[in-house]
Amino acid sequence: YADFIKHTIIDNPQLTTINISGESMGGAILAAAIAEVVNDDALKYRNLTFNLDIDRTFDNLPNVVDVFLGYGVFKPIFVSVLWMLGLTLDTEQALQKIIQETRNHKVNITITTCSDDGILGDGALTAANLKNTNPKISIELAIINVDHNSARAYDRHGQLQGMDSNFDMK
Repeated sequence: YADFIKHTIIDNPQLTTINISGESMGGAILAAAIAEVVNDDALKYRNLTFNLDIDRTFDNLPNVVDVFLGYGVFKPIFVSVLWMLGLTLDTEQALQKIIQETRNHKVNITITTCSDDGILGDGALTAANLKNTNPKISIELAIINVDHNSARAYDRHGQLQGMDSNFDMK
């Protein structure tokens, strides 16, 4: 995904703004991809603006597995295997990388979460833990007052949604 975004930007030199949204796992993938793209040497002199909308994602994949597997003997083994294999898909870590390493581009990050959602340790936890001292980065937390699962069921256009992402460029 990071290579696709990078090559799309390279192939379209007129681009100045990249709008990307990701919901659930799509938000975690988006954060990981952009963490790789924003500091790529091929884009160093482009002066781009990235607008990221991370919608009801999670802090990292092993924590989600831990929550959804409930109780059982296999749960700690499965979570440990994810960590050992490096399959963490760590949204918070990716966002910290964007904050700490971005030098040439502006990045606007909106993290959306539900007010009642403690299920995934998602947007609210992630945003609260981010330490932003980079003037090129802005972070906004948007809290919606609906149940997590009913909010997840349909997007703004009435389409059934799940783990998705959306890519738009100007």
